[in-house]
Amino acid sequence: MNRSLQTLERRRNIADAAAGIPRVNVALYACLEEEAAVRPQQVFAALKEYAEARDWTVLPGATAYDMGSLETPRAARHTWPSLEALFRERQVSGLLVPDESHLAYTSGDRTGWRDWVGQLGVFVVCLPEALQGRPAA
Repeated sequence: MNRSLQTLERRRNIADAAAGIPRVNVALYACLEEEAAVRPQQVFAALKEYAEARDWTVLPGATAYDMGSLETPRAARHTWPSLEALFRERQVSGLLVPDESHLAYTSGDRTGWRDWVGQLGVFVVCLPEALQGRPAA
């Protein structure tokens, strides 16, 4: 029997309400260099498959990528601030990325990034296989 997406979502919401377990909302992010061998759509397909295999919800508008060097600070990137706002507003509780270097390139950046994530209580999953465009589930 084939069910529509609306029916599946309605059933999932009913089951969540009955179980008392809130949905886990996540965001997807990547910073890809211009000469990257993989397209953003391939990366996000792999990240989304991983999220869906765990029954996590990728919120509309919570998928973003920047084209440029990984060395560019997050604050100087075009799309990162919109995702950062989702974390600050507690709309998402997790982030899926191909690698931590997409978020923080230097060791000092990584320390600051990890402190920020810890303060917000957000989890981060790194899936290097997404850079090959392979499913990560």
